[in-house]
Amino acid sequence: MKDIQKKIKETLSNYNLFKIRIEIIKIDLEVFRLIQLDSTKEKVKDLKNELKQLMIIIHNIDNILQHLNIQEREIIVKKYILKYTWKNIANELQISSKTCQCIGQSALNKIIKILLMKN
Repeated sequence: MKDIQKKIKETLSNYNLFKIRIEIIKIDLEVFRLIQLDSTKEKVKDLKNELKQLMIIIHNIDNILQHLNIQEREIIVKKYILKYTWKNIANELQISSKTCQCIGQSALNKIIKILLMKN
């Protein structure tokens, strides 16, 4: 269970990096489309595969976040995607840091349950 939770936190933490990588791949694919060399065909294939995988990950994260209530989603996004501290999130939501952490943990457990039901 700890390993799953760690992987979820890691994936959420990389959300913005995934989005940036998607944009870089799109630019690279456009450049390769313009130059159209035989030597780039394999690279284009690899980039398209990577792009597909990253888009699936982003879609899955977005989809799972929709299963959380508004407060849970806000806490998870701020903590793991936007990298806020528990204290900053708690201050913004006007709740205690402990309550914020409990809601965040509950939301992570909900995400794990959702993922386990899909498999």
